[in-house]
Amino acid sequence: MELSRLGAASLSFAEQFERIGPAPDAIMLHHPLKGGSVEGPGLRGRLLPRGGEWSTIRADGLVAVDARCILEAPDDQLVFINYVGTCDIGEDGYDALLDGEPLDYAWLDITLQFHSSAHEYRWLNRVLCFGTGKRDYARFTLDFSVCTVPHEPQRRG
Repeated sequence: MELSRLGAASLSFAEQFERIGPAPDAIMLHHPLKGGSVEGPGLRGRLLPRGGEWSTIRADGLVAVDARCILEAPDDQLVFINYVGTCDIGEDGYDALLDGEPLDYAWLDITLQFHSSAHEYRWLNRVLCFGTGKRDYARFTLDFSVCTVPHEPQRRG
């Protein structure tokens, strides 16, 4: 099985974010997206300053992430992106947050799904992609690579 690299994404988040909690066994954060870009052989464009990243920081030090954003391709076509995944802030990460210590950074593993009605990007609707990168909470950024496993579409008859 060979991987296909679609590109590298660089996201920037607003410095003001919402914190909910601690709720029972979790702290929730919402980071509004300021913008960003995707550059690569399979996908290019700028991320519009809409959407954001919602994180649930669990008591075991794992962070569940769910984000939604919109990519504007160079030809002005739009692609909706949803990524979900996890990062590990350590066994004591949750307790450190409760004690007022800010998050510095964490490595993030995600899966991505795309949705577009633009003819030249509809192929993205059919692939599940994955990425790995660094979520820098101190700089309010996320940088990650996006890959997929290419396959032939199912044919009838």
